Amino acid sequence: FDCALSDAAVVALAAVLSECSAVDVLSLHRNRLGAASAVALSDALVSPASRLVRLNLDLNEVGSAGAEALAGALRRNTTLRELFLFGNKITDDGAIA
Repeated sequence: FDCALSDAAVVALAAVLSECSAVDVLSLHRNRLGAASAVALSDALVSPASRLVRLNLDLNEVGSAGAEALAGALRRNTTLRELFLFGNKITDDGAIA
């Protein structure tokens, strides 16, 4: 919930998630997070340690580049079941990815 997190904070959080299997739900909605956060979270999602089943990124600024990074991660991730991206300024290119 709008914790005023920065992209740098989420990059650090994603590094921890890459090594932590205890987190299965993560809500980062309403934080103005950009593509850098989405790319870092994508890297965490493909980690063998990732056990996330729900990721909420609603109402951020992920954009098409971030959506494309997440789409790439989802091709390899086997645990994530719910991804929320409402209100992220994703264009058709990002949606198609």
